[in-house]
Amino acid sequence: VEAFPFTWLKPAAATLAANNASAAINQDKAPYTITGYFSPTCGHCGHFFKTELPVVQTKYINPGKIKFGIRTYCHHPIDFIVTQLAWSRGADRFLEAFSLFMSNQDVWFEFLVTPAKEIEKRKEIINKMIEKLPNTIDRSKILVKFNINEENPNSSIILFALANGFSVEEVDTAINSEKAEDIANRLIVALL
Repeated sequence: VEAFPFTWLKPAAATLAANNASAAINQDKAPYTITGYFSPTCGHCGHFFKTELPVVQTKYINPGKIKFGIRTYCHHPIDFIVTQLAWSRGADRFLEAFSLFMSNQDVWFEFLVTPAKEIEKRKEIINKMIEKLPNTIDRSKILVKFNINEENPNSSIILFALANGFSVEEVDTAINSEKAEDIANRLIVALL
């Protein structure tokens, strides 16, 4: 099994001025390479991804001063689920999907930090997330299919994904298929 490669943050072409257009082409010639390891359940990582990374993008990546590689660091089962969902979109869409989770960490993470003994609070969080699902999703079906409840730690991740553009089939494939097993194996190899 081969580990996933680094995902390179590319210069945002839309933000490049005409005189910096070559930075997108010559990114491989950047004099410095930085690799960021991000854990989806790390509050510091979420803060960096949401507030500091856009500054790094504008000041250093876009002008071609650095190459910035992203690799996920999974030290918690929830990290695997988030990373599996992001990688299930494919290498070309990984960064977009991973950014969605990292930039909205506060939305899906609230459930995870609410103590298990606070059952009513956890139910309330889950119900609010269920309300945000598109009308095209059969709520009763997904509650059973993915075991969505106040005790399942994956509930908030799955509901967040479904509310933000992932289809039921995509989520199922990402966490309950041979593809999911392959992604998990590659993540484990990356940690070794």
